[in-house]
Amino acid sequence: MRCSSKGLIAYLGFITPAKAFHLTSRQAAHHHSIHSRHSMMSNAPLVTLPKISKRIEKTLDPCVVLMKEMIGSYSAEWQDRGGIYSLAQGVVYWKPPPTAQSALLEAVQQSSEPESTLHMYGPDEGLPELRQVLQEKIQTENLLNNHHVMVTVGANQAYMNCVLTLLESNNKAVVFKPYYFNHVMALQMVLSDADEQLLVGPSSENGIPDLAWLEAQLQADPFIKVVTMTNPCNPTGVLLERSVVQQAVDLCRKQDVWLVLDCTYEYFVSDSFDGCFSDAHVIHIFSLSKAYALAGYRCGYMVMSKSADPLYQQVMKVQGE
Repeated sequence: MRCSSKGLIAYLGFITPAKAFHLTSRQAAHHHSIHSRHSMMSNAPLVTLPKISKRIEKTLDPCVVLMKEMIGSYSAEWQDRGGIYSLAQGVVYWKPPPTAQSALLEAVQQSSEPESTLHMYGPDEGLPELRQVLQEKIQTENLLNNHHVMVTVGANQAYMNCVLTLLESNNKAVVFKPYYFNHVMALQMVLSDADEQLLVGPSSENGIPDLAWLEAQLQADPFIKVVTMTNPCNPTGVLLERSVVQQAVDLCRKQDVWLVLDCTYEYFVSDSFDGCFSDAHVIHIFSLSKAYALAGYRCGYMVMSKSADPLYQQVMKVQGE
């Protein structure tokens, strides 16, 4: 945490597979006390329970939840000094488009009509009307002209779809620091031993992934099956030049490895976003949470080349579960 003239700005940083929280000693003690209370509650009364998955026990705690707990403990102290602002989660200050809100209200109002299907299961891949609009968007804005669109419950479900579909439990995966913590959490939940199978690549001082390191890893280790990059980067905001991402695309193609590009912040650039690639081994992830302020609506989507139809069919199994 650090102080500002208008309040306290709080953050947690995750840059290694271990739980490397950037905390002061006081905050670390408080973090420990939070989990001690949780532990005490879980142990009272004492009962014998079946074992919990070790993969889940070793998975990072979500920093957003931890930060909310910490802020709740200190909020009274800072109430008269501007409050506490959390930087642990990307939340925009604007509201959703009025058209989205009015459409939702209209759908709810009409839900009692006999022809309404609002209460029913929809297509696993998403509503056809929405998918058609997204198809037009990726063609005109992202130049992806031969691709499937699958609507997901936020970008995080899209990434979990990728992890469950692409990785065997003994495979390895690559992310680059500083990474998006939910990516690492998803991988930790799936890999047998994330301490050994999750490779965290270095980045330069300017936030550029070290692709020479990636090339060496891919050449040396055939168990690597998925490489993940966020562009623009979460949490740094760094926008990678197309030539940098192209190099990663080429390296992954050469070694028969999937490349997942998380493009959640595609609209947070000064010019048009030029970070999508039509290659069959590249999967794109997008979100409506940020630019459209629809975080609570939980709507994202993943884009896969139609040249990789077997992939789409397998992802549908995960999506429909």
